[in-house]
Amino acid sequence: MKNAALIERLISLARLDYDVMCAYEEAIRRIDKNDRDVREHLIQYRNAHAIHVNALSTAIVDLGGSVPALSPEARGNTSQGVVSLTNASGTTAALQALRQNEIFIEKAYDSARSDPEFSDYPFDLQEHFKNFLVDEEQHLSYIDSALKFLAAAVR
Repeated sequence: MKNAALIERLISLARLDYDVMCAYEEAIRRIDKNDRDVREHLIQYRNAHAIHVNALSTAIVDLGGSVPALSPEARGNTSQGVVSLTNASGTTAALQALRQNEIFIEKAYDSARSDPEFSDYPFDLQEHFKNFLVDEEQHLSYIDSALKFLAAAVR
């Protein structure tokens, strides 16, 4: 894979991870006050997405690219699969939106790892992608468990 194509993929992933990080920030504000454990997990996951953005940004620069402008104003321009929390209120609604986002970003990282030229990526980038995918799987697993717990509590 030429550096230009890889840089474009990394930029797309950085924007996507940034959008998901912002969705977590919004969800944290919408979590019911009594759901402190959920809030703490979401803070950890938001921070993990910030780490992903920083690592991707470093890789972009290392490959000779320029880090894209990442700001709340630019959200959604390239990450159209990220579910907005505009109408979500309460813990369950926020978690449902985040679940969709985690599925979307997990697919994006899985797609990158499935690239026939993945073995040509710099080793540290391959390791980042593997670790990021593990993070996404953990996030999704927790969200699914929390949603099941909340559903059972309502019954």
